[in-house]
Amino acid sequence: MLTAFGQALGYPDIDPQHGLFDLGGDSLTATKLAAWAGSTFHVSVKASDVLRFQTPSSFAALIEERGAGDPAEAKENAAS
Repeated sequence: MLTAFGQALGYPDIDPQHGLFDLGGDSLTATKLAAWAGSTFHVSVKASDVLRFQTPSSFAALIEERGAGDPAEAKENAAS
């Protein structure tokens, strides 16, 4: 999750408690992160979710709460 936030914002290293807007993110970034999380973890995520759960740690908790699938497992299933 930290990697995705970092890539979307152009930072290689971010703190799990830094907020999206604190790091220079905006609504477009939130849309990108929502799309990434949805396709990677096979959960329903909206940009508004990213805006409500702005830190990487709180967003990761949301993804986990929604029953995120394992990204490695998802890649294996896609290859079959």
